[in-house]
Order: sequence, then structure tokens, then C-alpha cells
Amino acid sequence: MSFQEQLEAFHNAVMRLEPVIINVVSATTPWLAPVMPAALTIYHVGTVLLSGWFPIFQWSVAIVAGLSVEFLGLGAISTALELWRTATPPVRNPKGKKATGFRWPRLRVTQFGVAVVSGLFYVLIVLTVNALLELNKSIYARVFATALLSLLSVDAAVIIALRAKHRARQIAASDGRKARRKVSESFPSDGNVSESSPKVSEWPDDWRKLSTEQKRQIPELSDVQLMTLTGITPKSVGNWRQRAAQLNGVHHETPTP
Repeated sequence: MSFQEQLEAFHNAVMRLEPVIINVVSATTPWLAPVMPAALTIYHVGTVLLSGWFPIFQWSVAIVAGLSVEFLGLGAISTALELWRTATPPVRNPKGKKATGFRWPRLRVTQFGVAVVSGLFYVLIVLTVNALLELNKSIYARVFATALLSLLSVDAAVIIALRAKHRARQIAASDGRKARRKVSESFPSDGNVSESSPKVSEWPDDWRKLSTEQKRQIPELSDVQLMTLTGITPKSVGNWRQRAAQLNGVHHETPTP
């Protein structure tokens, strides 16, 4: 193999290796970023807020505080982005070709806002402990930093509750999709379906999107059937039945499964 061919082989190997290296660096570098603010938090907590304590206990608590602050920030920001990502998709026109708006459920907006506030609380702690204590070590600055660090558990509890609620909603949505798929498979596929039989694919989870015929069929369905077809909650089932009763002009009665 000539020298030129060796250079070309080396060039090709580098070109194949370059994207791999970039991907590895891009994936690992964000995990190195919290090292510096964590180290500064450990230093200021250990030397300013916990000065005079027993050394082993002093630096053990400082390390835990530094790691907790950074992990809390990671959890708050990732939770906010996850709630944003799983927001209600764009509302489309009847033909389904173009998005006409972006609809956020009120509860989802509230949860996203709480997650953002938790992230801002992390920023406030970092700036206070790492910047304010470096600039001013007065008793007021130390008391303010101590008060913020004392609220870490409250912020952590909020993030845990948000993630648990979000996970429960994902599980409920997944179970609803599986149940609707089973019901859909249980209907005949040879076209011999009566006009009164509900079609699973046409049952949305929003009352406003129901057709008039579907609204009139609601009193004929049991709670289990209605939740299976639409994936709504038992509370929403009661609300739908009340609206259907008003629409049909009949007394609201819950049919047996």
C-alpha cells in the first residue's frame, strides 16, 4: 500500500470516527457541567455556613448539600421539559391537515408552572450560596442562604409529587389505549356492525368533539364501557352523563355494567 493510500485510509477512518466522538462528547459533557457549581456550593457551605463544626460532619453535610442542590436543579428542569413535551398536541381542523392552535389543559399548565418555579428556586439557591456568600459574608447573607437551603426538602417534595402524578397519568393513558384496543378488536371486522354499535376509533376523550349521535348513546353505555371507549376518568363519566341527560331531556341514571 502506497503512502497516499495509507493517508486516504486514515482519512476515511477519521471521518467515520468523528461523528462517534462528537456524539459521545455531546452526551457526556452535560453531566460534567454540574461539577463546578456543586464544588462551589460544597466549598461555601463548608467554609461559611458550617464553619466551626466537627470537620468530618462539616464536610459530609457540605458534600450532601452540594450534590442535593445540583440533583434538585436537574430534576426540576427535566420535569418541566417533560411536562412541556407531553402537552396536548395541536388542535387540527376537520380535515386534519393544518394545526389551528395549541390547547393546554389547565391542570397541565399549573404543573408545568410549578416545575418552572422549582427550577428558578434552584437558580436562586446557586446564586445565593455561590455568589452572594463570595461577595458578602455578613450575618444577613448567611441567614438568607441558610433559609434557602432549609427549603430544599420542600422543593424536592414538590418535584417528587409532580413526577409521581405525571407517571400515574402516563400509566392511565397507556392502560386506556390498551383497553380501547381490546374493545376495538372485540368488535366484528366483517362490516356486520349495527348502526347503534359504537365505533371505538370515533370516540374522542373530549365532550366537545363527540357527535350528536354519540352523546345520545351515552345513557345506553355502562361506566366501564364508557371509560374503555374514551379513556376518561370516573369523574368525567359522571359529568358526561349529566350533560347527556340534559341533552336528551331525561333523568340521569347510571346503567349497570
